[in-house]
Amino acid sequence: MKRVGYWATEDEAHLPDPREFVDGSWDMGERLKVIRYLRDGRFTGEHQNHATCHMGCRSSSGMGRHDMGDGVYCWPEGFVHYVECHSIKPQEDFLQHIRNNFYRVPLQSMMPNKG
Repeated sequence: MKRVGYWATEDEAHLPDPREFVDGSWDMGERLKVIRYLRDGRFTGEHQNHATCHMGCRSSSGMGRHDMGDGVYCWPEGFVHYVECHSIKPQEDFLQHIRNNFYRVPLQSMMPNKG
């Protein structure tokens, strides 16, 4: 799956800084739909460490320990925190994917993984 909403750490310095994606002018209507989409993703895995906010707000509430996904993209559970609290606008290819799904996580992504 394509990864979005993962930020640079010591172990993954090649990942972006969330500050690069702040967009206070992003349409609030679409932003709310994207927040719902992120929350509606299915759990795809669990992290060992509890995440903290990279924006310096010291929030750990809502950051979660899970990876979420829709069958094409995956994101950390806490990605919604960045969109909701820090006006982080996801990259355009992910936004277009969400728009193409009419802001609803596809039903087939809710089916159990085949092993």
